[in-house]
Amino acid sequence: MIVTVLEPIEDKTRLADLFNRYMNLNHSFEMVAFPMYYSMKELSGDQIDPDKWKTLQRCQEATYEYIVLNNSLHSYYSHVIKAIKIIERYQRDFNSNWEYFAVTNRLENIKKWGGESEDYDEEDNIIETRDKQLLKYHTIHSELSHQFANNESRGEYIGSSTPEDFERFSRIAANNTEFSIFKVFSQAFGEELKLYKEVDGQMVPQSTGDRIESEINQDINNEIVVSLFNVVLLEGIEAFKELKAIDPFSDSPDAYNTILVRLKRMLNVDYIKQQI
Repeated sequence: MIVTVLEPIEDKTRLADLFNRYMNLNHSFEMVAFPMYYSMKELSGDQIDPDKWKTLQRCQEATYEYIVLNNSLHSYYSHVIKAIKIIERYQRDFNSNWEYFAVTNRLENIKKWGGESEDYDEEDNIIETRDKQLLKYHTIHSELSHQFANNESRGEYIGSSTPEDFERFSRIAANNTEFSIFKVFSQAFGEELKLYKEVDGQMVPQSTGDRIESEINQDINNEIVVSLFNVVLLEGIEAFKELKAIDPFSDSPDAYNTILVRLKRMLNVDYIKQQI
């Protein structure tokens, strides 16, 4: 039985494909690290060989790390999609007018979630207002901030993490051929799995040279995946900086459009022409 905590993002965008490829390149190591051949007795640490106990503890740590990786990439992707929709709505439905957006958004939020006593008149009708103090949590800036890194929420957001924070996973992804099932088999059983290629309609064993060339080409593709992944993270950090620089009580159509262009570039992984 093969168990995995790295689940694909169910979408057809290039960013979803990139994140899925990144997770797939970690899958071989994840399978090795997953603690699937242990009993509850061994998990309790009772009468277990010290070396085996150390291995089990590392398996537990690695599995937890992969759960965090999975949740992180799924959350990041979701925030990119939501942020794009928020800005597009701001431009399309509110003509990039911050006050119009905030007034409407406040009314919608109160109707949906309820408000404070001061939000209603004596007849229990919602009071419309243009008071900045009452609108500050309903502006385009506030709505968009929920998709970006902040000190009030836990988890992964746009701009939360840097490429360095993903470094151990990126190293595994870039050197994926070192963790291939073929090499794991060879190390475990002391013999190599034969790989085959088609020659003149017949399957013949790959030579050592063929295998090395294949691994080099694969490693190059893997490095491209990691490089693109890092660029997306850096773009997210720049978008976060741009958002923080915007006055919440201003229309700032150009600034928000700059962020939108950046987010769409992230979604489309629009950096190089070479396909991954």
